[in-house]
Amino acid sequence: MSLILDKEAARILRLLVELLPDADPDKPHRMIGYKQVHEKLGLANVRGDWGDSLKAQGLENLAEWTKFHSKPAITGIIVNQESHSPGRGYYSLFGRQNDDWAWWRSQVLAAKAYDWSIDLAEAVPHVLNTTNAVRPLFERILAEYGTATAQPFAGHGLADILRTELPLAIGGWIAEADRYVTRGSPGQGVWAAVPWAAVMDCLITDTVQAGYYLVYLFCTDGSGVHLSLNQGVTSLKEQYGSGTHQALKVRAKDFLSRLGPAADGLSTGPIDLVDVPSSSLGALYEVGSICSVFYTTSALPLESKLCEDFQRLLSIYEELAAKDQRLFVGVDAEDDEEGLEEEDARTLREHKRIERNRKLSNKAKKFHGYVCKSCGFDFEKRYGEIGKDFIEAHHLTPLATLKGQKVKLSPEWDFTVLCSNCHRMIHKTEAVGNVREFREKYLIDCD
Repeated sequence: MSLILDKEAARILRLLVELLPDADPDKPHRMIGYKQVHEKLGLANVRGDWGDSLKAQGLENLAEWTKFHSKPAITGIIVNQESHSPGRGYYSLFGRQNDDWAWWRSQVLAAKAYDWSIDLAEAVPHVLNTTNAVRPLFERILAEYGTATAQPFAGHGLADILRTELPLAIGGWIAEADRYVTRGSPGQGVWAAVPWAAVMDCLITDTVQAGYYLVYLFCTDGSGVHLSLNQGVTSLKEQYGSGTHQALKVRAKDFLSRLGPAADGLSTGPIDLVDVPSSSLGALYEVGSICSVFYTTSALPLESKLCEDFQRLLSIYEELAAKDQRLFVGVDAEDDEEGLEEEDARTLREHKRIERNRKLSNKAKKFHGYVCKSCGFDFEKRYGEIGKDFIEAHHLTPLATLKGQKVKLSPEWDFTVLCSNCHRMIHKTEAVGNVREFREKYLIDCD
């Protein structure tokens, strides 16, 4: 029996937990099949039989893990699409007679009632990685940065900490890692007056030059570090020139008004990075701050407090992003929006905006391939060289969950690929998040 959940089994567990709300033991014909799990996870059939193939790619490990740890037998929500029952191995592993429907039903209901959040967190750890703690890195940067700036920049160990180790450690605090980009900078070619490490929501920005983001900004004299919800300044400088300072202040107030009481208890408005030249980027970082927390070098809090504050600011960042008009403004209205209420049309446009994020789209295509998951159309076979590597990414999250909820953006889990026709058509149906349902209900074979 398996004590440990391997990587493949953890992927299957995550998928099954997401499917649990719709799992109904009284309607087994609606449950997911072994082949469909392959499709959702992008797995190849390695054994001929879909059930055997999935067992070899994590399902057997997951089933053994649930038995060893006395968890509900969640693997039973995967059923044979002909018999509408789990495979015989499911029953025999737990010492049950084949087709023991009453026991199977009890396990499905127990799985639905069970809180899997802790198991998922342990299967994919994402917080407080003690081997890459943030606090010791802060201490070293604050203590050594002033001296380091008098030393050669190239190859300096402190520059590597800011560029690599600190962003990696901060990223360990983020559960929805697929949605965020973490970066740090000690400068470009020469030491920066204000080193930083930033976290960016890829739907808002993937660069500190535009949009808004969370950032740790270190004071020039090493007296402390600010955690700030701040604004990209380079794009604004191009737009406003000498009026950039004022524009940043006005925008910061506007962002705060959108946040309302969410920012209560935090510092708001400009921060002090200590003696930065008025014409420098540091001066723009100061006035670009929307809300922030400041830590003095002499009283850096414990790692747990740093993480707690970060989670709060990240939550505020997410709330601001959810209210950002740019998630739907600028996406052209299309005929699949005709007849929709404005709120539903906005949600549909947000869905499309996610799909049109170039980095997410490219990652999804590389993972899922370039053949339509609905009709099987292959652009390269049809059009030759010009069709090579052409397909459209489709976000699978049901539209209803986009309203005020955290949007999942894993190219592996939350996207599939469709040809242009199927993609346009699926947006006209209620099956936006279910390619199989769309295919079975709407796809008509033509000779």
